Amino acid sequence: MVIFDCEQPNVAKLSVDGTDVESANGVSILEAARLADIYIPALCSHPDLSPFSSANAEHRVFRGHNSIEGLQTKHEGCGLCLIEVEDQADLVYACDTIVCEGMNVATNTERVRAARQKNLMHILAEHPHACLLCAQKEGCSRDACSLNVPVDERCCDKLGNCELEKIVDYVGVRADTPRYRPANLPKLEDEPLFTFNFNRCIGCTRCVRACGTLRGVYALGFTVDDDRKNIMGMIAPTLKASGCRFCGSCVQVCPTGVISDREKLSPDLAPCIAACPVEMNIPSYVRHVAHERFNDAHAVVNQKVPFSRTLGYVCHHPCESACRRNELGDPIAICLLKRAAVEGSTLEPERFRKPVTDKTIAVVGAGPAGLTVAYYLARKGHNVTVFEKSTELGGMLRWGILPYRLPNEIFQADIQDILRLGIDVKKSTEVGRNFLLNKLRKEFDAVFLGVGAQRNLDLNIPGEDLTGVHSGLTFLREVNSGQLTKLDGTATVIGGGDVAIDAARTAVRLGADTTIFYRRSREEMPADPENVEMAIEEGVKIQFLKSPTACVGKDGRITGLRSMEMQLGEVDEQGRRTPIPIEGSDSITETDYIIIAVGARLEESLLQPNFEIAEKGLLKTNTAMATEAKGVFAGGDAVSGPTSVIDAIAMGRQTAKSIDTYLGGDGDIDEKSRVEEPPKWLGRVDNFADRKRLRAPRITLDERRNGFSLVELPCNKELAVAEATRCLQCDLRLRLQTASLPPERWQQFDESIIGTVPETEGVIQLAGEDNEVLLIRGTANLRKELQGMRGTEEVKRFLYEEAQMFTTRESELLQQFLKKHGRLPKQNVDLDDLY
Repeated sequence: MVIFDCEQPNVAKLSVDGTDVESANGVSILEAARLADIYIPALCSHPDLSPFSSANAEHRVFRGHNSIEGLQTKHEGCGLCLIEVEDQADLVYACDTIVCEGMNVATNTERVRAARQKNLMHILAEHPHACLLCAQKEGCSRDACSLNVPVDERCCDKLGNCELEKIVDYVGVRADTPRYRPANLPKLEDEPLFTFNFNRCIGCTRCVRACGTLRGVYALGFTVDDDRKNIMGMIAPTLKASGCRFCGSCVQVCPTGVISDREKLSPDLAPCIAACPVEMNIPSYVRHVAHERFNDAHAVVNQKVPFSRTLGYVCHHPCESACRRNELGDPIAICLLKRAAVEGSTLEPERFRKPVTDKTIAVVGAGPAGLTVAYYLARKGHNVTVFEKSTELGGMLRWGILPYRLPNEIFQADIQDILRLGIDVKKSTEVGRNFLLNKLRKEFDAVFLGVGAQRNLDLNIPGEDLTGVHSGLTFLREVNSGQLTKLDGTATVIGGGDVAIDAARTAVRLGADTTIFYRRSREEMPADPENVEMAIEEGVKIQFLKSPTACVGKDGRITGLRSMEMQLGEVDEQGRRTPIPIEGSDSITETDYIIIAVGARLEESLLQPNFEIAEKGLLKTNTAMATEAKGVFAGGDAVSGPTSVIDAIAMGRQTAKSIDTYLGGDGDIDEKSRVEEPPKWLGRVDNFADRKRLRAPRITLDERRNGFSLVELPCNKELAVAEATRCLQCDLRLRLQTASLPPERWQQFDESIIGTVPETEGVIQLAGEDNEVLLIRGTANLRKELQGMRGTEEVKRFLYEEAQMFTTRESELLQQFLKKHGRLPKQNVDLDDLY
């Protein structure tokens, strides 16, 4: 750092381009300017990273298996933050100069601009830049080039959203900037999660500092070659060998796309959160578990769901499929950690309720969706009454999931927490039988229908009415209620979803030798893969590519199943290949029971003719979960068909927001909890990439096959903590600030701003409120041209660029616009409209 011999008070007062700035002592001019919203270009600087000078060069780095040895010497920055300081003969670097009391700084003089352009020229000489300088770059796909620029001299897919591009536009490019000559540097395509294209590297070392001084991992490094250029790479031939934590911070700070994600990610959410139907803050509760803060982890889960205990057992965890650690081996055991967070917690859920309103809501159906709606609306202060046709609450939690997966006391504890909010419950009360829906609509301000998909789908094949043929949901309900306790002989389950798998695992426990027939392959099976694996472990056999054609019987009882073999054809609209029968492949499989689990639909007689029913026999709703009947909303299986618990809860949450808004509320239902900024430091961990996933302890196979005891036992806290520390913490990169970018080119069409425009040749562009370009015009006097257009109401913004050959530049800009939009700007079609 350069420190001038000057007064150093605790707070220094200085002038930057005529603006008075106050800055803490010891801060660089660059940082002081940034905090005062004064832009100084600096490609090697980033607000979250240590100064450029803090990085130390390595003796050797690797680009794949190419080893590069260099100098461990003082290295050069981008040189774009040059500024003038009064009474200093030479320009100084803003990033490397400490503020002084009374300092007078100029950031945009002719001398400064010329020096920056010279330094930018050296950067562009070794970076593909043809597209950055092209007059037709706006809207260009880069695939076809009218100027026939070679592909390896074109810019990357960041064009249009590139930090270097914006700085090039701001700084300007010297006419003598040399053409880029491809160096054919390595491109690494075989690393997990990320790709590397070293041809794009400008040596800014941001990635090195993000990995090192910010995260403490030091998997990336740089060395300095004989020409004093910074050569970035890994400290070993591979990311794994380098000790990478795969957090992605290097990708986030790279200004030129040297390091890129293999797949497109959400710009706002970590992949696990984006995949979660309720967008639960999974990285937060995993991080709390890793630091043994189980109460805090439990609080994070409670923010999004009223069934925190239940979901630790039965969530089908789509987050785990999205987990980035899949590319390193196995994903984080997110669902297991949710269970560990809740069971390791001593937190008593705060069931806070707002002041009571005069609004009343009827919730029909006490399944996960209905109870979620009731919970959130009760918290908002509304008066909620739940109508349930059964003698017990829970819906499919109670009747469709057996205790070996979800013990009764677990979901009952969640339900009791929900009811503590003062929700009125009426059991053994069925819509269409004990009351009419129209009566509810008159007595309540809003109605939610969460009646489930109660009618099992048939196969529409002969023999389905034979004794011994069961429907999947009815079968599970009969076992759960104690009506069915034993199956002798063999059982055949038809279907590939979770209901089919649960039915098969249940049949095994009742004593049946059980086989599943599924008409597609294992890859197309919609059931939770973990549930399928456990079924196979327990002895369930699966016949893939088998489709039933008839139930065969004798004396009114089932004796077998006729089926055909299938082959898979084209992919359907759901992304699964269509099964096609193979002629002549008929066969009969002897069986004593058949359980049909191919889906369910709404019991339409309960609601018709009040509501529109979709093609699959389900209720139609809009995105707010509202039906076409005023004040009536619906969700859960009645809308989606049999679905997961977390999907039902997500629909319940959306419905609660919509009903609260419909009743005049703000629709804000999330619980608030203390938010802590996570540690930025990760540190190095030996063999981090190869650490194995936690497997929950399970009871023995004999115990599983012969009873309904819980299969997966709790894991101890130590194992949970170890598993949580496997997390890549992908969310940390999203907390990084955006690098400082040049000021917006478009300016308000305001007299005071127009007065600052130079009186020189150039081109102006005028735009309306929505930034639609209205006019592109070259002129000999920019300021006078703009002043002559004052009073034009349609014009809201303008930009200008100085150009001696303004008629040529006008033509170029018009051609760009025409190419992108297929037409000329509105006012260029009829220039008289402006006057």
